[in-house]
Amino acid sequence: MKPKSLPFILFFSFLLFNINLSAQWESLGDDLIPQNHRVWSIKMAPDYSIWAISTFDAFPPVNQVPKVHRSVDDGVTWINTEIQEGVSTYGWDISPIDSMNAFIALDAAGLFQTTNGGQSWNKVEAYSNVCYAIHFFNDEEGWVLGYDSSNSPVMSLTSDGGGSWTHVGGQSWDQPAGTSLPSKDPAEFLPAFLYSVNSSYDYSDESIIIGTFKGTYWLSTDKGYNWSRHDTPLVGLGLMATNVAMKDENTFMVAGDKELATFNNVAAVNFTTTDGGDNWVGGNSGVTAAATHYIPESDGIFIMVGHNNFGWGSEGTAVTYDYGENWEIIDYTSLISIDFIDKENGVGACCNNVWPTANGQIHKWNFDLTPTFELSNSNMIDLMPNPVSDILTVEMNEQFGIGKLQFDVVSANGQIVKSLKHPNSNKIEIETSNLSNGFYILKIYGNGKMTAKKFIKN
Repeated sequence: MKPKSLPFILFFSFLLFNINLSAQWESLGDDLIPQNHRVWSIKMAPDYSIWAISTFDAFPPVNQVPKVHRSVDDGVTWINTEIQEGVSTYGWDISPIDSMNAFIALDAAGLFQTTNGGQSWNKVEAYSNVCYAIHFFNDEEGWVLGYDSSNSPVMSLTSDGGGSWTHVGGQSWDQPAGTSLPSKDPAEFLPAFLYSVNSSYDYSDESIIIGTFKGTYWLSTDKGYNWSRHDTPLVGLGLMATNVAMKDENTFMVAGDKELATFNNVAAVNFTTTDGGDNWVGGNSGVTAAATHYIPESDGIFIMVGHNNFGWGSEGTAVTYDYGENWEIIDYTSLISIDFIDKENGVGACCNNVWPTANGQIHKWNFDLTPTFELSNSNMIDLMPNPVSDILTVEMNEQFGIGKLQFDVVSANGQIVKSLKHPNSNKIEIETSNLSNGFYILKIYGNGKMTAKKFIKN
């Protein structure tokens, strides 16, 4: 593990990309989710059907029944059902296979399945543990993460649609042939799903990644049969890996904004690797890490959404085009759960009347993730001196070009604190004596390009 340039990038990487902001999250209606319900998990199936599960937003949800919401026409109409057998339990996670078939993890109530589009649900009797996280790769192969009767974590795998299961872990830590565990210590094995159910794990092809309370992650490259445990830079910061987002087995992001059992009042710190964890690049999205997702079929675009609750963090949606080093907040809707099929098709959800910015509870993605400027290498400009006290000299090389340029100085919290234009020169001076001490980003626009570079004012 070799973090890069950590003093600069841990908390102050806010690069504002100039994208089409004429759109926003599109609410699908104020009455889709019952009053005071929270959508813990929302997913899109490969056929673009939308599935969500909500439960009463209280702990514990006494005498409340989990509800399932499904749409097959892009959110225009919905089928809403209840799972009576799950009374007083949370519906932590849902895994849709297509518009007719799905599995739901209802913690102590067990694992449930529908084959008729959610109109009725049947308990999967072959699975006997408490279940929290679930994913099916297809209608036969899937896994469930839960706890056994001794409250020990256990990974359960099926290759016949839930008819039979192979269990990895549990009280005896049995390890059937072909399986392995990251650790036999339950504390090391404990996932961070309680803080970000929808993003505590992710998958790509046959690979699975799961974040833990320790700031570590588990990785399987064979659909859950063999696992390895790895550290991230979050370990050194004392943060949980509450969010993971995977492009492939070598390229993924981990994020955390909470110490174990402590809300530390910082926005989400994230780290991304493109070489399987040998090197990491860090950033800060500016929002609470409620859920994080890689945008499928993109180069390095990731999305992070947040909410404002319990006195820490900020609501909103942040986007990065460079694997998490620099972010822009593009919307201020509170969300806790998201899913994407591609750049154009995504969904998000939150709570009904719990936070003022919940705005309809289920939302469709409605953004154009296309920068209007070419993102140019920051090596095209030099900043001198850096750190700076009074005058910052900026020089642009010939590749950036000479012409009318826009210069914006952006503070650590994403605010433009100084803005100026400079015509027909590749060298300018910017007065910084009136800036507060700290980290800043200088953004330069012009000639169809945009670049940015960090500097310190002291």
